[in-house]
Amino acid sequence: MAAIAAAMLAGCAKSEYEKAEKSVNGFIEVHMPDNAKPDTVMIFAPPNCPREAGQRARELSERLTKLEIPNELTGHFGLRFTDNSEEFRAKLKRTAAIMEGEIPAVLINGMGRSNPTPEQVAAEYERTTRGK
Repeated sequence: MAAIAAAMLAGCAKSEYEKAEKSVNGFIEVHMPDNAKPDTVMIFAPPNCPREAGQRARELSERLTKLEIPNELTGHFGLRFTDNSEEFRAKLKRTAAIMEGEIPAVLINGMGRSNPTPEQVAAEYERTTRGK
């Protein structure tokens, strides 16, 4: 099944983000990876990337840590599934659009966005954890 997921992710267009319903912070509904911890911001970027995108990912992690927002900087996304429903596939395409977008890709409690600002991430974290 993982190979099928990779093939589906690879065939997705960025337009999935454009046509998806967005939160007030510009995040869209996505699948979280199997190892995702609840209420923890996942920041995806290549490990030890010296380029600007890698620096943005590290800076984002540092800013969130200073704000006491739990976060994890990673270069791995794993998802196992047996569901093949239309709804599942649509969410998988939205996930791919985020993961294939500008680095860093950020996922929080089932919501995702490519290259958000620290303020957008903090606001989405607050929105998705409110009342817990």
